[in-house]
Amino acid sequence: MAGVVEFIDFACAKENYKREGKLRCSCKKCKCMKYHLVDGVKMHLCMKGFMSDYYYWTNHDEQRPPIPPTISNNYYYGSSGV
Repeated sequence: MAGVVEFIDFACAKENYKREGKLRCSCKKCKCMKYHLVDGVKMHLCMKGFMSDYYYWTNHDEQRPPIPPTISNNYYYGSSGV
């Protein structure tokens, strides 16, 4: 439930919500393809859960973090190891 509240707070702070008054529903059924009022999105997320692999809310303007550097044998990829 805490994750749902965090998500709703994040999404409601965005310009799209302020302009439209609805949110993309990221539940397993809607998969960000349908828009609902906040209470509908909360209900869907609590009953159905988030869609698979939606760890970064890119459909709600969250930016993915940069890809971390590859580490091999305790050295960053491309370093000389010296």
